[in-house]
Amino acid sequence: MDVLTKHLQKSMADMIEERLLENSRNYDVPVPVIADFLAGSFLSLVKWWLDNKMTYSSEEMDEMYRKLALAWINQYKRK
Repeated sequence: MDVLTKHLQKSMADMIEERLLENSRNYDVPVPVIADFLAGSFLSLVKWWLDNKMTYSSEEMDEMYRKLALAWINQYKRK
């Protein structure tokens, strides 16, 4: 992973972690792990999108990412 990507993932993970902590929910997985996973998966999806000639609009990609991320997060919320 190059320095720029590493810095971007860390910055994104920090922001995501802050948002997750704001909602005061409990998760079965530690919040820093969730945040890093979501940031990494976002960057991976952006790379996939670029590598595949941006066949979907940015709005479609945003919607798909949100669906995937929320499904994953909701799976690990404590009930």
